[in-house]
Amino acid sequence: MVWRVLADVVVAVHLAFTLFVVFGGFLTWRWPSVSWAHVPALAWGCWIEISGLICPLTPLENQLHRRAGELGYSGGFLSTTLFRCFTRRV
Repeated sequence: MVWRVLADVVVAVHLAFTLFVVFGGFLTWRWPSVSWAHVPALAWGCWIEISGLICPLTPLENQLHRRAGELGYSGGFLSTTLFRCFTRRV
């Protein structure tokens, strides 16, 4: 149970970071001081996507899911998460 909760927390943090990378620029219009956090986050997100590397949070998520008795996933966070969102049946 604890591993599952920790895995879900890491997924939520990963998703929040990804959303901040993508949409954080809009926050900088309202609060320019946010750019001190957004610019490095944007650089990291672009580097991970362009280089084809895996974000360190992805293996951590997979390890926590496995400890919880679940299957991890292969591939990247974005492709897996987006695939789940768009293929989930209502």
